[in-house]
Amino acid sequence: RCRFHVPARGCKFAPSPGTRPLAFESLGANVLGELWYEIGGLTDKEVLQELCNASAPLSVLDTNSKSGELFLASGGARFVIKTISDAEGKALLSVITSYAEHLKTVRTSILGQYLALFRVDLGSGEQYVTIMRSVFDTPLRIV
Repeated sequence: RCRFHVPARGCKFAPSPGTRPLAFESLGANVLGELWYEIGGLTDKEVLQELCNASAPLSVLDTNSKSGELFLASGGARFVIKTISDAEGKALLSVITSYAEHLKTVRTSILGQYLALFRVDLGSGEQYVTIMRSVFDTPLRIV
């Protein structure tokens, strides 16, 4: 787990998050980070360029989600950012190692590819957030 804190005034690494500081932690980064490279062939630079591109901002996906969770697409639609419930976040953490091993072993798996899992402190409570590779961003041929 890696914990991060961005003060309300911002810092040299991040702009101001607003009137309150922002605290979050990256969960399972050592396991999921390996998947970026080994399975997806992605570099940190590619992921950051896709997620932090001011000329192609994130967009809200209209999903009619019964869960009430928020879905966002990266500017180039390569990644999906989704809030998940506490139960889903804890469940993902409990299987993250076996999930990663499955994807490394079964290269043609149709399971969604999680790239990151965060727990964000919103001031009024915590929220789990995932970043997943879009099912349409694949080296496999879609027929």
